[in-house]
Amino acid sequence: MEAAGGWDAVTAIFDVGANDGSDSVRLASEHPEVVFVGIEPTPSLAESLREVTVLLPNYHVVECAVGTDGGVAEFNIIPGYAGGLNSLSRPMNS
Repeated sequence: MEAAGGWDAVTAIFDVGANDGSDSVRLASEHPEVVFVGIEPTPSLAESLREVTVLLPNYHVVECAVGTDGGVAEFNIIPGYAGGLNSLSRPMNS
């Protein structure tokens, strides 16, 4: 994967909704000069991401959700979907 402007032009990458890190962990290991921030709100996925990046000093896991409004909100975890449907929005059947 190439970076816009080349890897020499990149100082930080934010992986919002990092999930298991499949999009960023490999890149972080290949580019130790770049700071990677994996943002993952699902507690179990954030913990797994911490475990797989423990030896990558340039990878930082932030366990939080990202929304359009500031402040604190309830994060809805939908059981049985491995984190893929978790959301700040309320589930349709609630």
